[in-house]
Amino acid sequence: MKTWYFTFGSETNLAHNYIKIEAMSAGNARAEMFKHQGVLWGFQYDEEAFLPQIKEYTLTEVPLGTKCVRLR
Repeated sequence: MKTWYFTFGSETNLAHNYIKIEAMSAGNARAEMFKHQGVLWGFQYDEEAFLPQIKEYTLTEVPLGTKCVRLR
């Protein structure tokens, strides 16, 4: 299993938040994200690329299934 991180666009209520998903592959993690959030998310990262961003951008983890809505 590998940990994958998903962020949201600035036009959503979840801007500056992220969701963490453990899955066997990037594709499996993405499928799970689409299942819960549809297309309302921004980017997918692996752990190495994402962990430094948490502190740099003051990001907060939210649970998978947290409702995301477009603000504009």
